[in-house]
Amino acid sequence: MATGICLPPGIDSSHIVGLGTTGMVAIIPHTQRVIKFPHPEPDARARYEVEIKVYERLEPLREKSCSTILRYYGSSEHGITLEYVENGNLREHLRKVGLPSSMLLLRWARQAAQALVFCHASAVLHGDINCSNIFLDKKLNLRLGDFAGSSIDNSPASICYSTTHQLPTSDSSSDSEDVFITKETEIFAFGSTLYEMVTGRPPYDDKPDSEVELLFRSRKFPQVHNATILGSVIRKCWNVEFSSMDEVLKSIEQYEDSTSQPCFALRPFLFIQKWGCILFSSVIENFKWLVCRLS
Repeated sequence: MATGICLPPGIDSSHIVGLGTTGMVAIIPHTQRVIKFPHPEPDARARYEVEIKVYERLEPLREKSCSTILRYYGSSEHGITLEYVENGNLREHLRKVGLPSSMLLLRWARQAAQALVFCHASAVLHGDINCSNIFLDKKLNLRLGDFAGSSIDNSPASICYSTTHQLPTSDSSSDSEDVFITKETEIFAFGSTLYEMVTGRPPYDDKPDSEVELLFRSRKFPQVHNATILGSVIRKCWNVEFSSMDEVLKSIEQYEDSTSQPCFALRPFLFIQKWGCILFSSVIENFKWLVCRLS
């Protein structure tokens, strides 16, 4: 545990369930809530203060507009109180449990997109979209969290995406730490997040950051085919062919709708099956009527 950390009242080391660059997360005993409290360093405290501002803005509209953001219960001198998500973060879940069914994957994709649409409409840019900042409740519904250092009202973000999720710049001398967070960078990062949902790993997870940067700058992304679930959406995110997260969400919803419909080639057979059953039922009813008349 870092030197200088002061645990909130009633919390000890056995209650710690998360540790990040900004602070720690501990479950509050005998509740379904956690408390997030910052490291003592000034930059960690500054990111923590931004996170409070973001949750204060999002929470009043969360229930009505978007339930895929972590529920916020308020803050105190001891930390931020948030809902407890029983299944942890999505990255750990994928590596522990394995890949989801197509139906669950599409639900996660839609819920994640809904969360970002809501954030962007509220003038919040997350700045570090990836599967470790997406959480799962007991019913495996998705929650977006960890807004420490996010951009609010076009303020500079004090955090940035990991290399595997960062929109490449055309300037090879550009310092990635100075990349400004925009809706376009959010969309690119979302594409890499979808890729991890589909494959279980971030793009080019086996390569060093320097090589990933070169590949991305050369527009060489991992292969995703139209046959791959959400493949076309991922590719369009990486190529920044969407102008907003609203467009991404619509594309996911269209994909979800198309997969919920019977295969086109099977529709004639389903039609025959439906009317065949109706005809058979009619014959049975007529037969019963005839038997009754004869008796």
